[in-house]
Amino acid sequence: MLKTDLQAAGATIRDLGWNEPLNRVQKSVAALFLGNSIDVDASRFPARVVVTLRALDRNTCLNISTGARRIEGKVVIELRGFASPNDCRERNDMAWLILP
Repeated sequence: MLKTDLQAAGATIRDLGWNEPLNRVQKSVAALFLGNSIDVDASRFPARVVVTLRALDRNTCLNISTGARRIEGKVVIELRGFASPNDCRERNDMAWLILP
């Protein structure tokens, strides 16, 4: 499910106008991750946006780090860090770089 949410965030970011206010970018992306604690860094929009999901459990970390490490398409979405399963702890803050 998080992979689908990340892809939706990428599509949303791609479809926003280059002069979109940063708070609108943040709100538009955050709305896609209901039920998750999230930070959206849009300070470098439209070139890139960083989405950080907070306090993900170990199983989610393991699943998402293999299933959504790098997603390529019209938008590139890349997980920062978590190169091996040993990087996943009980609670994890995981950040993805979204390049529209």
